[in-house]
Amino acid sequence: MPWRETGIGNGNGNGNGEGNGDGHGHGKRLTYPMRFHPHAPRMAMLCLLHAISDCFSSFVVTLQLVLALTFALDKVEAGLLATIGLIGSNLAQPVFGWISDRWNGRWLIIVGPALSAVCLGMLGLSPWLGLTVALIFVGMLGVAMFHPEAATLAARFGAAGSARMMALFMAAGYAGHAAGPWIISTAVSAPGRTFADSWITSLLAIPALLFGLLLIRRLPQAESARDTGPRQRFTALLRGRHRAIWLLIAAQTTRLLALNVVLNAIAHFLEERGRDQQAVGRWMAVYIAAQALGILVGGATSPRYHERTALMASLAAVLVPLWILPWAPAGIALTVIAVTGIAIGWTIPVAVRLGQDIVPGGRRWISGMMMGLTWGTAGLIAPPLVGWLSREWSSHTALIAAGVIGVVALGCAVALPGQARLNDLRGGER
Repeated sequence: MPWRETGIGNGNGNGNGEGNGDGHGHGKRLTYPMRFHPHAPRMAMLCLLHAISDCFSSFVVTLQLVLALTFALDKVEAGLLATIGLIGSNLAQPVFGWISDRWNGRWLIIVGPALSAVCLGMLGLSPWLGLTVALIFVGMLGVAMFHPEAATLAARFGAAGSARMMALFMAAGYAGHAAGPWIISTAVSAPGRTFADSWITSLLAIPALLFGLLLIRRLPQAESARDTGPRQRFTALLRGRHRAIWLLIAAQTTRLLALNVVLNAIAHFLEERGRDQQAVGRWMAVYIAAQALGILVGGATSPRYHERTALMASLAAVLVPLWILPWAPAGIALTVIAVTGIAIGWTIPVAVRLGQDIVPGGRRWISGMMMGLTWGTAGLIAPPLVGWLSREWSSHTALIAAGVIGVVALGCAVALPGQARLNDLRGGER
């Protein structure tokens, strides 16, 4: 059986130092069969935790109509509950990433999913709207707590410069997000069930705590600022990196905005063609599943240390289906939607991993920016934008807007520093 040497580097070495390495890849070397990745058990637990966390992140959107009936809310007010959840789960991620970079943030991996399970699972037992709002916000903060630290661990479990583990981690989150609506809907609407039975889903806090504790016990020493040396000012962490960081964030935000514009336009697109709600659900499911496939395959196959080329190629490729979609005949529109999802998700994990590599002293903060702030910003802008364009003109106009936004995303990727400069930023502080 073929064997290989592997490990986790704690400094600027080649990543082959394990535990007691001297920071230059000269530590103890361990050998493992190539058929079994040394971090497979840890990665499996991390993916299960991600699936549990993201399962709860879709509860509030799914329960909008139930919450509206329970508290006599109109559609706009019910939508605001989802907005509150979005702010808690996404826009707060950079804050928790910064905290985790300054101090040992391993505990967030345990607390985050458990907090989400308890708070969001108890929504059906809340007798007051104020308490419901608090449960939504705190529960979605649990989602935000988990992601920056977990995304950094996913990258550490993979080979240097590779987005493969990041892709697997993100695909697990997609699976959980897709399962969430079915889980909560079954809990509260199955025969004999009521909204008060939502507490059953809180039992997922038990495996979350179990997997979290097992994972923490099996982790190597954390690469937080407290462990790797004296703390640095935030401005020092970003010195010499501003252009690369903010262009990468801009490219990710505009890519995700285009993704969300298409997602929100599907319902209007099908309504204008006389299709029913079941068709909307099928098309959205195909689109989201295609994104997950693109993330998984793209992250596994994208070349290491050539991220700029991969980003430009994928963002250029997605323009083809994006610009075909507004004029696509009914017979092929669903296929074009699927191709769009695959292409738009192809290098999402590559961008996240590149961000972590070029901000070595703030990996958790940049993870929160790339996976939280970008998603949250796109999620807040897309629904009203699509609604306005569809009302004033048509879904055709909204889909054209997605193509224009895709061109902007490509422009941001083209404006990134050259690959040689990006590779230079991977090392120590500059």
